[in-house]
Amino acid sequence: MTNSSKPGYKIYKVEIKKVLPITPMMRRLTLDASAVPGLRADRPGQWVKIFVRDEADNLQPGRAYTIRNMDEETGEIDVDFFLHNPSGPLSTWAALTKAGEFCEISSPHRSSGIVIAEQSTKYFLAADDTGLPAIFSILENLPENATAKVLIEVENEAEKQPIKSLAKIDAQWLYRASDNYSGLSEAILSNIPPTPCEVFIAAESSDIKKIKSHLNDRPDFRSMDLSGYWKRGEKDYRDE
Repeated sequence: MTNSSKPGYKIYKVEIKKVLPITPMMRRLTLDASAVPGLRADRPGQWVKIFVRDEADNLQPGRAYTIRNMDEETGEIDVDFFLHNPSGPLSTWAALTKAGEFCEISSPHRSSGIVIAEQSTKYFLAADDTGLPAIFSILENLPENATAKVLIEVENEAEKQPIKSLAKIDAQWLYRASDNYSGLSEAILSNIPPTPCEVFIAAESSDIKKIKSHLNDRPDFRSMDLSGYWKRGEKDYRDE
């Protein structure tokens, strides 16, 4: 993408204030987004598109990333990058960039983010590494009268992160490197609660299609947010 073919919406140049390794495969960038409108600390799961430039200063295609944390006073946001292997352009950039450098981001889409309804007290959340920022952001915004069953798939135990929430959490970590691990979609389908609850699942596209097909037979589930964040064999997948 060249400078003359920018996105059809406004993007903002932001400075990288801090870089922090969270796990061997997860890196957090803190961005000064104080000039970016529409960001809300009370809307977990909000996402923005992030753009970088190549060596010729050409703007490259943007990718959507979830905001992990937001500081309302400073306008800074944390964005966690899963360092894919093989890596795409944004993952490669995130692994190498330093504090003091810049990128460009969009405002969040007007429908971006999850509304935590007061009357909703039961949740079922599941994700692989790519959906972890959204999962953690939601959990940290749940009220203390809520309960949540959580399934999280990562490569190995070194990728495990502490979970913070006022809600009562039943969390299960699944490790791809384990010899007896059969897959995230199978774990999700065998753990879906028998009673209605709020559902949020973010994972690989084919896994999401399999899960959606199963949940279509469960009309008692009132609210569902199921997203394919990536697709096997594609570097620049966009969920439909």
